[in-house]
Amino acid sequence: MESEPVTQRNTERLHVTVDNVMEAIRSLKEAKGCTLAAVKKYIVANSSEPEESSSVTIQVKQALKRGVQNGQIMKIKSFKYVVSLDDEEGSKKRRRRRNDDDDLRRRRRRSRRRSRRRRRRRRRRSRRRRRRSRRRRRRSRRRRRRSRRRRRRSRRRRRC
Repeated sequence: MESEPVTQRNTERLHVTVDNVMEAIRSLKEAKGCTLAAVKKYIVANSSEPEESSSVTIQVKQALKRGVQNGQIMKIKSFKYVVSLDDEEGSKKRRRRRNDDDDLRRRRRRSRRRSRRRRRRRRRRSRRRRRRSRRRRRRSRRRRRRSRRRRRRSRRRRRC
């Protein structure tokens, strides 16, 4: 069994590795992480030979998966990727977040509480408004009924 001769096209093919993906993420310098599309665009733009986007997408996905499994890349917000925080590289904002992580967590909790309080207040306000409008409707109905009764009484008195 002889293997097929190696053609020039096969050797020139682009191979995306975890290092390439990490380099792309670092050079994009996104504070909140890079998307798959952004990483793919960067790799295609910086590669020397033109490549089909579908094959690059598959390779980038595989490299990202390997990086996440190895712990070199972190997945954030379920679709954004960041170079792992173990090394000192990465954006300034990320480093600041890592250093002041405890404070940020507290702030986030506070903001969540505030938003919950706001929602509750809004609900209460809307309930109050509904109650007021119901009361007004009831009052107007009562007034109408009273006026009808008075009219009927006056008509009866006139007949008699």
